[in-house]
Amino acid sequence: MGAFYDELKSAHEEKSSLYRLRKALGEEDFKDFMKAMKDPSISGRAIHAALARRGINVAGISTITVLRKNLNENI
Repeated sequence: MGAFYDELKSAHEEKSSLYRLRKALGEEDFKDFMKAMKDPSISGRAIHAALARRGINVAGISTITVLRKNLNENI
Protein backbone atom coordinates (compact mmCIF):
# COMPACT_ATOMS: atom_id res chain seq x y z
CA MET A 1 0.00 0.00 0.00
CA GLY A 2 0.95 3.61 -0.29
CA ALA A 3 2.38 5.92 2.36
CA PHE A 4 -0.98 7.66 2.88
CA TYR A 5 -2.70 4.36 3.70
CA ASP A 6 0.13 3.40 6.07
CA GLU A 7 -0.18 6.77 7.82
CA LEU A 8 -3.93 6.37 8.25
CA LYS A 9 -3.56 2.82 9.53
CA SER A 10 -0.88 3.75 12.08
CA ALA A 11 -2.93 6.74 13.27
CA HIS A 12 -5.86 4.43 13.94
CA GLU A 13 -3.70 1.95 15.86
CA GLU A 14 -2.29 4.64 18.13
CA LYS A 15 -5.80 5.39 19.38
CA SER A 16 -6.60 1.79 20.23
CA SER A 17 -6.51 1.07 23.96
CA LEU A 18 -5.07 -2.39 23.38
CA TYR A 19 -2.32 -0.95 21.18
CA ARG A 20 -1.43 1.63 23.82
CA LEU A 21 -1.48 -1.02 26.56
CA ARG A 22 0.77 -3.32 24.50
CA LYS A 23 3.20 -0.48 23.92
CA ALA A 24 3.22 0.54 27.60
CA LEU A 25 3.55 -3.01 28.96
CA GLY A 26 5.91 -4.66 26.50
CA GLU A 27 5.28 -8.04 24.91
CA GLU A 28 5.78 -10.35 27.93
CA ASP A 29 3.66 -8.29 30.32
CA PHE A 30 1.04 -7.80 27.60
CA LYS A 31 0.71 -11.58 27.30
CA ASP A 32 0.10 -11.74 31.06
CA PHE A 33 -2.40 -8.88 30.76
CA MET A 34 -4.32 -10.74 28.05
CA LYS A 35 -4.30 -13.91 30.12
CA ALA A 36 -5.73 -11.94 33.07
CA MET A 37 -8.36 -10.36 30.82
CA LYS A 38 -9.63 -13.83 29.89
CA ASP A 39 -9.59 -15.08 33.51
CA PRO A 40 -12.96 -14.42 35.18
CA SER A 41 -11.44 -14.91 38.65
CA ILE A 42 -9.44 -11.67 38.21
CA SER A 43 -11.61 -8.55 38.44
CA GLY A 44 -11.37 -5.62 36.08
CA ARG A 45 -10.72 -3.43 39.11
CA ALA A 46 -7.71 -5.61 40.04
CA ILE A 47 -6.34 -5.38 36.51
CA HIS A 48 -6.79 -1.60 36.52
CA ALA A 49 -5.10 -1.31 39.94
CA ALA A 50 -2.13 -3.40 38.79
CA LEU A 51 -1.71 -1.19 35.72
CA ALA A 52 -1.99 1.96 37.85
CA ARG A 53 0.70 0.68 40.25
CA ARG A 54 3.00 0.43 37.23
CA GLY A 55 2.12 3.97 36.20
CA ILE A 56 0.12 2.82 33.17
CA ASN A 57 -2.97 4.97 32.90
CA VAL A 58 -4.01 4.42 29.30
CA ALA A 59 -7.30 2.67 30.13
CA GLY A 60 -9.91 3.28 32.79
CA ILE A 61 -11.92 0.57 34.53
CA SER A 62 -14.82 1.01 32.12
CA THR A 63 -12.49 0.62 29.13
CA ILE A 64 -11.03 -2.55 30.65
CA THR A 65 -14.56 -3.87 31.22
CA VAL A 66 -15.54 -3.24 27.59
CA LEU A 67 -12.30 -4.69 26.24
CA ARG A 68 -12.73 -7.75 28.43
CA LYS A 69 -16.31 -8.26 27.27
CA ASN A 70 -15.26 -7.99 23.61
CA LEU A 71 -12.29 -10.31 24.06
CA ASN A 72 -14.30 -12.97 25.86
CA GLU A 73 -17.12 -12.87 23.31
CA ASN A 74 -14.62 -13.77 20.59
CA ILE A 75 -13.27 -16.87 22.32
